Amino acid sequence: MKNNLFSILITLLAVQKCNANCEESRELESACGKYCFKVVKPFLDYMKILQSRADEIEDKRQSNTLENLTDSIDELRKTVNEEFKSINREMSSRHVETIPEKLLLLEQKSQAPTEQLFQKIGAKYYYIENSKTLNWFAAWHECLKMDAHLVSLQSEAERNALISKLTESTYWIDVNDIETEGEYISLKTGEQAPFLKWDSGEPNNMQDEDCVLLIHSQASSYYLMNDGHCVSKCNFICERK
Repeated sequence: MKNNLFSILITLLAVQKCNANCEESRELESACGKYCFKVVKPFLDYMKILQSRADEIEDKRQSNTLENLTDSIDELRKTVNEEFKSINREMSSRHVETIPEKLLLLEQKSQAPTEQLFQKIGAKYYYIENSKTLNWFAAWHECLKMDAHLVSLQSEAERNALISKLTESTYWIDVNDIETEGEYISLKTGEQAPFLKWDSGEPNNMQDEDCVLLIHSQASSYYLMNDGHCVSKCNFICERK
């Protein structure tokens, strides 16, 4: 009996290495004998049935998984569509601006300062920058962005009308002697500045001061002209027609 069980065990191990087909049965009967074959064969058949059922269950499980995945995707798509419709309805109800509309508004706002920020003082229009300080070159560029230029004073009357509106200590104007020392040119016209009103002891060109500013003189409590370093940061005044 022990020999028979041992033979069955060996046969089972051998069978596991064989293909599950008709050849398997004939090989088993030849190797094991008729008695062994009769004992083992039902177990093998039952194992094949179990394997077949297991394969069917696995196939069904995979199929169900795919179906569930497809259902999940469809459900997600429906949810997204509903959310999108809800957002559209909310946007419509609130009249949310489109991107082109926003860009147009931004462009209009960027153009607004040329009319709104300039004030008429005397016979001209000026923009007086009291909060931001820039070097002389940046101040000139800032005025150009507003279709204007650094203020170019033409007379005592213009200066007197303008300085009554000033509150900070220094303001750049368009006069400079960058090209030729001592020759003060209006950047607007490229010609000699028509009006100069220097503070006491100025201009002194201390360490190459080439750009001119209006400075609140401590001696006279009045705004007079001074030469300064072009890279220094001061407030500035823009002028336009």
